[in-house]
Amino acid sequence: MTLYYLPTCPHCHRVINWIEAHGLTNQFDFVDASRDPAAQEALFQVSSEGSVPCLVTPGGKAVVGDTPIIDYLETQYA
Repeated sequence: MTLYYLPTCPHCHRVINWIEAHGLTNQFDFVDASRDPAAQEALFQVSSEGSVPCLVTPGGKAVVGDTPIIDYLETQYA
C-alpha cells in the first residue's frame, strides 16, 4: 500500500505512528508529497481531493484522512 503524507502534518503522523506501532512499516510505501512534483501529481490522480494523509489500498482505492485510514487498517491488520 502507498501512504501519501506531509512531514509537517499531525494527521499523517497519527497514521504513521499507528503503522509503526503495529510493526507494519515494511508493508507500505511512504511518499512525501511535499518534495516531489511527480508525487503531488500522483496524489491528485488517486484522490481528486489531493489531501493527506491518503492511503492507496491494494485495490487502488484512495482512503483519505487519519481516522478513515486507521479504521481501514484495523479491519485489515488488527
